[in-house]
Amino acid sequence: VEERSVCQRMANVFEALARLDPRFEGLKVDYVFSPASGFYFNRATGKVTVSEESKQDRRRVQRVIQDFKDDKINVLISTSVVEEGLDVRKCNLVIKYDFPKTFRSYVQSKGRARQKPSKYVMFLDVAGNDKKKLQEYREVEELSMKECHYYENPDEIEDDRDEVPMFFADPEHPETSAFINGIEAISLISKYVAKIPVDRFTRLTPVWHLRKVVDDGPQNMLLRGLGLGQ
Repeated sequence: VEERSVCQRMANVFEALARLDPRFEGLKVDYVFSPASGFYFNRATGKVTVSEESKQDRRRVQRVIQDFKDDKINVLISTSVVEEGLDVRKCNLVIKYDFPKTFRSYVQSKGRARQKPSKYVMFLDVAGNDKKKLQEYREVEELSMKECHYYENPDEIEDDRDEVPMFFADPEHPETSAFINGIEAISLISKYVAKIPVDRFTRLTPVWHLRKVVDDGPQNMLLRGLGLGQ
């Protein structure tokens, strides 16, 4: 779900269902949501400090996730916090109550249904734009799978590395110069910025502008799905 309040209320409903209906007495329910950032500047110490509330939220997330891994609970209701790199065990059923707003959210939530056999269920607003958006997600997903699993037969690849001359970038002649694509550029700039020395209160973040290019090719379609294309 998207909202904290919905997450907690839904957990209460499932807990009541397990108490009142013998058919669901095996449900062991808990919930987690993204902890508040809780960062503030402590003038007394001159340091950035995390609030106690934020610390408690983070400890609770760790405890509930561990309980889920240890089978102490078998129904976990959460916000997007479980999509964001936490070590969550393989699930055999994932239900997306709120439609994912981005392709990234769609892939991350779907990726949690890794236990075999598993199911991924999504609620759609058929009167709205969800059905069309889901079709776009599926097309981008199919395209990305093809790109990831594409390979050439190594027997058909000639090793001509010794025949390729060194190639340098020449800003004065871009048509014949070496170049990188948008994803590589973002990665290189981010690595460069991360190496710039700053004080502990400064966080440098690269900013870029996208220029619309009319291109319906498969690569641009994949970039649009990732939120990088136009």
